[in-house]
Amino acid sequence: TQDLALAYVRAAPKSAPGRATTKEVPAAPSTSAAPFAELRSFSARLLMYITLVMNFACVGLTFVLSTLDGTIHPRASWPALSDMWISPPSNMISRYMVCLGSLVCFLTQIGHFFHTNPLRGAPRANLALHCLSWVGLAGLMIVGACNEDENPRFHQVGAAIFFSCHCLYFVLDAWWSPLMRPSRLTVAVAAAAIYFYMLVEGFVKGGESLRGDVTPPPLEFHSLLHGLEWLTWLSFLFALYMGLRTADEVKLSFVRFGSGEHSGSQPLLKAAV
Repeated sequence: TQDLALAYVRAAPKSAPGRATTKEVPAAPSTSAAPFAELRSFSARLLMYITLVMNFACVGLTFVLSTLDGTIHPRASWPALSDMWISPPSNMISRYMVCLGSLVCFLTQIGHFFHTNPLRGAPRANLALHCLSWVGLAGLMIVGACNEDENPRFHQVGAAIFFSCHCLYFVLDAWWSPLMRPSRLTVAVAAAAIYFYMLVEGFVKGGESLRGDVTPPPLEFHSLLHGLEWLTWLSFLFALYMGLRTADEVKLSFVRFGSGEHSGSQPLLKAAV
């Protein structure tokens, strides 16, 4: 019989003359000895590019629409990302694109997990690290599914999960990389520092306003925090790009098992379809 499945596969290694090879870890025995053929494949790098395009398309489109309908006024006060996702049609555009983008990024990060495993040689620790990103992406789905007008507290919890998990994830991931690029680690640390500053300033100013100690923070203060949020988001995208720009050997593929063919790849994870 022939079974269709969605699987992550690792392409057979190609030897490149004159190029140093990275440390390899023996592959785990396959759970199925049946040969398989790849019908359609998407490399982890391609999934990363799709994630980036969806991010910029969603933010760019909703920024323009929200400016045109008067929901935000960038010249007077720079908006938070979520401020652009309140009024129609931006609320529905963001609902679909943020949630779908989170799913694509989730698949991308599974590819990144398999991409980094041979380099790190500590599968359990690497899995624990990537769980941070996957939990953070669940928080981003909350942000997309529930805007700040519908349920502010739930929305803020989702945003806190997303930013907190990924600040920690990107710093540890960049630091642990055997081929660590200083620029990637610097950006990740800067993003974490910016987010920590946003939290401290938000709590201090918010607490002062609630106690009546000072007047509410001026628009310039909100613009600063919102601009830092945008900078943190862009830092995450840069770190994601730097971590996967060479990840062509791990692919998400539609495969057919029991076909008598063999693609020369190693199945890493599969799910029947």
